[in-house]
Amino acid sequence: MTEWASVGEAVARAARERGEQERETHRPSVTDRCPLAPVLGDTLAGVSDFRVDLDEISFNLRHVADLDGLAKLEAFEHVDADVVDQVLAEAARFAEEVVAPLNRVGDTEGARRLDDGSVVTPTGFREAYRAYVEAGWGALSIDPEYGGGGFPHLVGLAVEEMF
Repeated sequence: MTEWASVGEAVARAARERGEQERETHRPSVTDRCPLAPVLGDTLAGVSDFRVDLDEISFNLRHVADLDGLAKLEAFEHVDADVVDQVLAEAARFAEEVVAPLNRVGDTEGARRLDDGSVVTPTGFREAYRAYVEAGWGALSIDPEYGGGGFPHLVGLAVEEMF
């Protein structure tokens, strides 16, 4: 399975690549790049080619919600446009390659409650959730003192909306 960059790795990569790399404009289809393809098998047939609109998200964060103003606060000194763009790009990749292909699987298989009260999730959901947790996406806006990324809740909401 593909190794997903953690939030910390995405931030470090942003620091190394500031301004040196254009965003990719042409990417293979979701079914060609889904790391869960071996688990999902034929269930990927007919998956939509979901794309996150990073330009729209970035515009709204900067010009509507004033992310740059938040970055001036002491708690968010480490947050700059390049770091946020890198985090958003990695979250978009995760949403497009892991989460989006599961939509059809979830619709067709659904979750099942067993007689003992336990629940069986659709194929691929367990692996996707494990990757989500390991990458730290759920802790993006949590205080670093408690193991989070320390980003403004605004950035965490943008990432949650992708998923």
